Amino acid sequence: MERTALHRILDSWELPVFVALLLAHLVVVWSMPVFLTQDGPSHLYNARILLELWAGDPSGLYSDFFTLNTSFSPNWTGNLVLAGLLKLLSPVAAEKMLVSIHMIALPLAFRYAVRMLKPGPPILSSLIFLLTYNFHLVYGFFNFCLGLAVLFWFIGAYHNFRNGPSAKQGVLCAFILLLMLATHPVALLVGFLFVASDAMVNLIAHLRNPQTDRPTVLNRIAQDAAIIGPALLLFLLFLPTSSADHPPLFQNKWSVEALQALLRMDHLVLFNGHEGALFRSVVFLLTALFVAALWKNRSVRLTSVGAPLALLVVCCVAIYFFVSDQLAGGAYLTSRIALIAWMVFALYIATRTIPTRALAVGAGGTVVLSASLLFMRYPAHSRCGEQAAAYIGSCRSIPDGSTFLPLCFSDHGEFGDLVLSPRIKLFKHMSGYAAAERRLISLDNYEANTAYFQTAWLPNVNPFQQLCADGDCDIEGEPTSADLTGFEKRTQRRIDHVVLWGDLSRAAQDPRYSAFKQQLDEWGTTTFAEDGPSQVFRIIDKKQAAN
Repeated sequence: MERTALHRILDSWELPVFVALLLAHLVVVWSMPVFLTQDGPSHLYNARILLELWAGDPSGLYSDFFTLNTSFSPNWTGNLVLAGLLKLLSPVAAEKMLVSIHMIALPLAFRYAVRMLKPGPPILSSLIFLLTYNFHLVYGFFNFCLGLAVLFWFIGAYHNFRNGPSAKQGVLCAFILLLMLATHPVALLVGFLFVASDAMVNLIAHLRNPQTDRPTVLNRIAQDAAIIGPALLLFLLFLPTSSADHPPLFQNKWSVEALQALLRMDHLVLFNGHEGALFRSVVFLLTALFVAALWKNRSVRLTSVGAPLALLVVCCVAIYFFVSDQLAGGAYLTSRIALIAWMVFALYIATRTIPTRALAVGAGGTVVLSASLLFMRYPAHSRCGEQAAAYIGSCRSIPDGSTFLPLCFSDHGEFGDLVLSPRIKLFKHMSGYAAAERRLISLDNYEANTAYFQTAWLPNVNPFQQLCADGDCDIEGEPTSADLTGFEKRTQRRIDHVVLWGDLSRAAQDPRYSAFKQQLDEWGTTTFAEDGPSQVFRIIDKKQAAN
């Protein structure tokens, strides 16, 4: 009776707790002045450029610098969503709205997967909140984060299809995979692996029970091929052209340090070491629930719904240790796959039968740890957002139609002994907010210098090439070595303003900065300046005498 009553309490409180945690994450997003991310401002600026080019660029400002990238790239979903949001909202609000979509879609997709794999109240579906506000979201990997939601939607839909195959459900699964392809290739890769894991489990079960009809097995293979075929074909077309360097597929990354980082969730720490202690508690909680699940399911069968998930976790761990971090020309595969491995492991636990008291401990621990992570991260992230808001306000003095070169000297927010963002270079592309807000050309648009996004620099004005003197420059480095006058001569384009932000004293001793500073003094004059204990801001305007 006592256990039954406890289980009923857990059932009745599952949905309110889930909704409360979801709302808490949204409150964190919208209460910050700016939900600052490293690459998010660049995504916003490129979405603005897309809107202008799609509209025919009536001013002619953007088409003098950019063109549409017509090559196929699975990075569209987030950019299209941002482009739509920018027609309705300011850049800062548009980014918050996209982050909110992630904060809502990922938990709902995870909860849907739990319900599909284990009918009944999804008591442990709130485990996903331990991983929702993650490193990659703050990095600005919006497409990857949206891809996670699509991935868990697919896992639930595919399991539903396997329970009762129908043409409608099969088409839905194929569509979700195509959506994953348009969102992010890593999520798609894991989706393929889930289908392969499920097929492998089914094949082993067939070999252990030869009485299964061969036509049934062949029919299943044909169904899987029809589901994954369209997305797989397009992915294979993208893969050979995705990187000019063509890094090797396999890379031995095994080390004790890599194993410790995975087991301690080091990849998820955002701002300070105290988060590490919380994540060790998360690992302890998930491990305890896993042990309880193993004890409760001692007679588990190979054909259980948990077997493909367990095999998928193994596949993710193998990728973590033995697949190149630069797969398909991208980056950060190791940390991305570590996050997915923990999410799939959480899904496995949430779909197991667990003793009621262990369920209660798991649900309560999830609430406490999720809330603790929010409380710990919010002050640090909000301080960074305040700096971004001040930067955006200062840049409003730049006239519409201008071309400006933004340079950051404190990517991590370093000012003396103060470091606002020790793990992520949150301030690196902050200028994208200002460029997306009005009609401006920002020369710090790294995305247009890659093959993965929808805009591309015209070669004759590409600042990542044309700002180089003798082929040697790093305009995003600390300090920069940009050649201002050389750029204007080579491109026949005028730079109207140079924007400096950060602790300039950090670069003062570097010979490259000394040469650049001398050129900058000859090129322009300071027209706007703000100094403070944690901010140095300068707008340098081109001298009229140089015209």
